[in-house]
Amino acid sequence: MIRVGLAVPSVVEFVVTAIDDPYGCSTNPETGSGVFSLYRRPMPTTNVGFLSAIMWDGREPSLENQAVDATLTHAQARTAPTPEQVAQIVAFQKGIFTAQIFDKRAKFLTGDNARGGPVALSSQDFYIGINDPLGLNPKGIPFTSQIFDLYRPWLSAGQRHDHDGHGTPMANVGERFRAINVTDDWRHNDHERSMVNEHRRSVARGEELFNNTRINIAGVSGLNDELKVDSIPGFCGTCHDSPNVGNHSVKAPLDIGVPDAGDKKPPALDIFGLPVFTLKCSNLADGHPLKDKVYKVTDPGRAMITGKCKDIGRFKGPILRGLAARAPYFHNGSAASLGDVIDFYDQRFGIGFTRKEKADPQLAGGCHVFMLSKNSELLFVLRSLSSRKSIASIVPIGLRMRRSTYIFFRIAGSVSSSSLRVPERVMSIAGNVRLSATFRSRMSSELPVPLNSSKITSSMRLPVSINAVAMMVRDPPSSMLRAAPKKRFGR
Repeated sequence: MIRVGLAVPSVVEFVVTAIDDPYGCSTNPETGSGVFSLYRRPMPTTNVGFLSAIMWDGREPSLENQAVDATLTHAQARTAPTPEQVAQIVAFQKGIFTAQIFDKRAKFLTGDNARGGPVALSSQDFYIGINDPLGLNPKGIPFTSQIFDLYRPWLSAGQRHDHDGHGTPMANVGERFRAINVTDDWRHNDHERSMVNEHRRSVARGEELFNNTRINIAGVSGLNDELKVDSIPGFCGTCHDSPNVGNHSVKAPLDIGVPDAGDKKPPALDIFGLPVFTLKCSNLADGHPLKDKVYKVTDPGRAMITGKCKDIGRFKGPILRGLAARAPYFHNGSAASLGDVIDFYDQRFGIGFTRKEKADPQLAGGCHVFMLSKNSELLFVLRSLSSRKSIASIVPIGLRMRRSTYIFFRIAGSVSSSSLRVPERVMSIAGNVRLSATFRSRMSSELPVPLNSSKITSSMRLPVSINAVAMMVRDPPSSMLRAAPKKRFGR
């Protein structure tokens, strides 16, 4: 988690009636005078070419604007980068992709004609409005709930030889085996090959589950209220509509109940340690449907940008690639695991699957099935969309962790990948990042700008010149930094 300090807009439709902040940052006159301290998960710095909204609350209008803000705020540059430098930064950002390439049970996710991994992702078609369910696709193509088709060939895994698959490998096979510390012996053992094929079929059934599960969408601020429709028959893809990516292809901040606190707190989510803000919509005209409505939330969301009551609790839907490496989940880290995410959606939208449906998706033809959270096939496919199993090693050292992973670069038509080592990084109780002095001096020249975050509070305060930024985008470093996942507030 990182602490984000945002000033309350000068013109707002609500008043703050109470703040329960366990850290005192929002109530201390020195840090909280008109400023809310909010705690949010950092956004990935890769796959940004698929974004329709930048930052959880969509406050940055473009990647170019974000690059300037990050340079002036985080890098503490004295002058803004030139338009040429901004263009280089954005081009560098858009050329980096991350996606899972390997799973311990299903093995390489490019095998048997599957299209996991960053190479296939880098060629994925995307434009603003693609597959939008409300008719905003500029090409006029109708919406389809079939969002993911990466693992569709695995529905029949075992009926053909995996050797014959034509996947999209990221690097030399031998190199990948050594990096992930696995062998190819499973292919030559009937039992192990059968288990791998079953896990692959399970991933494919989970993909079908994501695509075909029907959801009665009700009470979603930003959707039901804007359309003036009490109930919308939909799918997972109604909100996660970008093909093989999973975010919304247009700016559509929604409140599905994740930031709710008090009596409305979702039972599947853990908001312990988060501040709670009580807001009353007093500054509205009589007769307004939200007049005097009281919200109790851990984060006002987009309302901190617009000042509007209707935006309280609204956030964008994130990209669904790289999930398993990025626990905890949701903007406030309230879901500790993907199982908790699934439980939240099941409870929130009353999907209510039977135990028989949870037992095996084949019993229901892949539709209307929801597996038990810890071993579910939806969980399998969510994990397979992620990058966690691309990690070669995670070695805990007290509060510190080291890891290796793969980053895929696409620069000027070339393709490369590198195995890297993430240096020590410690998360403090307030969510601020603290780095060793040795690492700080090295990092300041390697990665001076957190390219996909803005206006955060961090203890890293080393000034970095604009020349360093330009040098970084001209000659990208051989390694990129990705923080090891940690429990929120050290728990």
